[in-house]
Amino acid sequence: DEELRGACHNIQGLALKMHEVLGRLRASTQYPLHARIGLAIGDVAAGVMGRLQPRFHLIGPALQSAEAHEKMAPQDSILLSEPFFLLMRGFGGVDAVDEATDQSDDDMSYASIDFS
Repeated sequence: DEELRGACHNIQGLALKMHEVLGRLRASTQYPLHARIGLAIGDVAAGVMGRLQPRFHLIGPALQSAEAHEKMAPQDSILLSEPFFLLMRGFGGVDAVDEATDQSDDDMSYASIDFS
């Protein structure tokens, strides 16, 4: 689906830009700014929850997957879920991911983009 690929391409571009900006800030300030990013696709529910302090929340398996990938990502990298990687392979930038970086130890993570 081209619309889904386009949305994923935009999110991946945002993640790449975040790492680029952090790298520049790290170099110019000498402050140890680092990030881990997990990207996944799938179903989520979104909405405002809470009465006293209403806040926007996302819940669902795709969010849980992205959070798990973020936790597993090496410092200064983006870790892609397998469905995200397979959807984006050959489309706008995932070509740069070396498939030798596959991390399929537990069927959760798939490939990472390292910026260190």
